[in-house]
Amino acid sequence: MGMKTGEEYLSTLADGRRVYYDGRLVTDASTEPGLRTTALTVAQYYDMQNIPELEDTVTYETPDGDRAHLSFIEPRSIDDLRRRAAAYGVWAEVTGGLMGRAPDYMNACMMALGNTGHIWGMNDDRFARNAYETYLHCRRNDICMTHTFVNPMTDRFTPFAEQEKFVNAGIVDTNDDGVIVTGARMVGTLAPFCEENLSFGAPLGLEGNGDEIYALGFTCKVNHPDLKWICRDKLDPERSHYDRPLTGRFEEMDALAIWEEALIPWEDVFICNDIEPHNLSIPGMKFFQSLGHHVVVKNVAKTRFLFGLAHLMAESSQISQFVNVQDRLGDILMWLHTMESLAIAAVEGAELNPANGLYYANESAIQAALRLYPEVYPASSTTSSSSAAGATCRCPRRPPWRWPSWPSTATTRGSARRARTRSRCSGWRGTSAGPAGAVARSSTSGSSSATPSG
Repeated sequence: MGMKTGEEYLSTLADGRRVYYDGRLVTDASTEPGLRTTALTVAQYYDMQNIPELEDTVTYETPDGDRAHLSFIEPRSIDDLRRRAAAYGVWAEVTGGLMGRAPDYMNACMMALGNTGHIWGMNDDRFARNAYETYLHCRRNDICMTHTFVNPMTDRFTPFAEQEKFVNAGIVDTNDDGVIVTGARMVGTLAPFCEENLSFGAPLGLEGNGDEIYALGFTCKVNHPDLKWICRDKLDPERSHYDRPLTGRFEEMDALAIWEEALIPWEDVFICNDIEPHNLSIPGMKFFQSLGHHVVVKNVAKTRFLFGLAHLMAESSQISQFVNVQDRLGDILMWLHTMESLAIAAVEGAELNPANGLYYANESAIQAALRLYPEVYPASSTTSSSSAAGATCRCPRRPPWRWPSWPSTATTRGSARRARTRSRCSGWRGTSAGPAGAVARSSTSGSSSATPSG
């Protein structure tokens, strides 16, 4: 099939999946309020990778002779990692780094999964073959993947073998056709917008005293007939992009996956009742080096976005010349340079894995960047919001009335002052009001009729 377009991607969403929000079945995320705008954002990703001018930047020629996004590449040199990082950066800059689980994240995960046959096949060769064929299937068909790597929290202090069975996803039985799975896993980010799900990883540290039924790794369709998805609350209230320019585009949604006597065919399984590969799964596939590289590049773009935003807000609030404001802006710039440096170090210090001949991002650089960012992001966000001072209270949302059409000469300071003077004298109301007066009135009375603030 090759690389999808946005239109082809959207056609995959109405497939009979069982996604529930607030107790209600959502049949198609592309038409569901609060989700549909994100579906269009994901479609934009697929259209972007087909832009001819970006072909050499975001795609590569596969061994099959077709083209795929560079996130699927099996890095056999440091230069492959450089190219992959550049491809990550294109979409990260489009989204301001605010879409953490864009399709390229799981593309890289499926590559890593497919090339960990030395772990999956350590006791049964077919699981190594299954994993690599799954990777090829995703690359050749440009599959949009979600992931469920985490068990729902039940009891952290009771061994799994002693807990109630199948609260966490586990193996009920096996037969000639495959594995029967019952139970739950999460977090399922982007699940309503995806085609297939990868599930493995949790819980690590199994002991083989009856808990081996949780040693399980597999893929399945999001629309598997015995799988349902329970969504958290939506973050997108579907206000205009003037009010919610970010939430309205990047509501990735998270969901809990619940399997009920679900048959998973053997060809989709890579761990089954075997605690040895299960416990080695995360270090074996170099999980953090593989997926963390995407996260670090995304976080560079996010920090750059926050720096630009904070600077513009300081400029518009006329506080950018204050030394204390410059100091805070300088902190964001310092963090941006630090994240950029770690992203470079992750590639230039890449390490060869002798088990499969592939290069992986430098673990120390990746771990340092992942550890640092939970401190960088909230501090940068606080600086951005504080730069606005009281402006966010003065203009909390776009009012329901129509903005007036101001003449082009009103962009000058003198004509704008004359316009304000005319508005005071005429005592106009409703749609005749200028933006500042209308919003100020709306924030205090909630009325659709307003007088100017003066």
